[in-house]
Amino acid sequence: MVKKALVNEIQKILKEIEQEKGKFSLVILALMKERWRKRWRFTAAAPWIDEIGRPEAIGYLHQKLFANPDPDYLNSFEDANAFYTDHPLVKEILEEYGTDYESPLIINGRTFAQIEFEEIILL
Repeated sequence: MVKKALVNEIQKILKEIEQEKGKFSLVILALMKERWRKRWRFTAAAPWIDEIGRPEAIGYLHQKLFANPDPDYLNSFEDANAFYTDHPLVKEILEEYGTDYESPLIINGRTFAQIEFEEIILL
């Protein structure tokens, strides 16, 4: 699936989630460096994730993100994850980029919280 179409689809889903659960602190799509399969990892952090816990939040995000039956869409993902708002990755990205950026913001070839990324899209 073309990156722009994937981002547009995810942004629609994010609006729906925000109406149901509340705002996100951070949402990223990431391509990990040194992975042989180039699939996106969806990661979100939010106060509501802090409240309900990661296992329940991950289940909820999977349900919402992977409801689309389009195989091109589904094959674009490696997985989906939820982080607490105090996770080092979340804190480091927010310290550098804040929340006032034009979405989507593409960051190439960076390391955050000792994790190497080929590309990150901040949504």
